[in-house]
Amino acid sequence: MTTRAGARGRPDWAACAALAGGLVTNASASCARPPCALGAPQPPTRGRFHALTGFFVVWHFFGLAPGAGLGALEAAGRRHCAADWAALQAARGGETHMDQYCFRCGKCLTT
Repeated sequence: MTTRAGARGRPDWAACAALAGGLVTNASASCARPPCALGAPQPPTRGRFHALTGFFVVWHFFGLAPGAGLGALEAAGRRHCAADWAALQAARGGETHMDQYCFRCGKCLTT
């Protein structure tokens, strides 16, 4: 069974962070064969395993230094989500998917 999910929203940091956290932490509850990630069975891992999906893209989008901590990521995400969308689009020169970075940032802080 495949389930498609979509998110629509507004520039609201708290709402985006809560949605991302809920999807990451609760989606595995319905998984039939653990280990699971976002509700889907995954192959077992050996040793220490760290998944970094999306971290580089989000760090790069916000212009964070490689050694920047999660506090810097959260601050950048909060600024981005609270900004006027028209002003952001004008400042970023038509970059695509800017609206997704509120959610992506919240997801990075949750995983």
